[in-house]
Amino acid sequence: MTELSIRQEMNPNGLVDEIAEKIERRVNQAALDKAASTLEEYGYVKVVRCRDCAYSIHFFHHDDERWQCAEPHQEGVDVKPEAYCWRGERKEGGDE
Repeated sequence: MTELSIRQEMNPNGLVDEIAEKIERRVNQAALDKAASTLEEYGYVKVVRCRDCAYSIHFFHHDDERWQCAEPHQEGVDVKPEAYCWRGERKEGGDE
């Protein structure tokens, strides 16, 4: 029976960079979460853009990309994806 040996070399520089990036993302997210929590205590809320709103409809009409609002107060009105209103509700999977 022949013995098989496999050797894998690791690049510690790449591993260190990868770990540092993960830590940085976690620290940044923790800071953002804390800031959002603190602002909420003073009555601030995060804006819901039309592109992330549960009431927005994104479609193409005659080779023209369109966004429309389906909320009863504006139903059928064209909106811009970066716009927002006070009735906006974040759809599931919308940008946080």
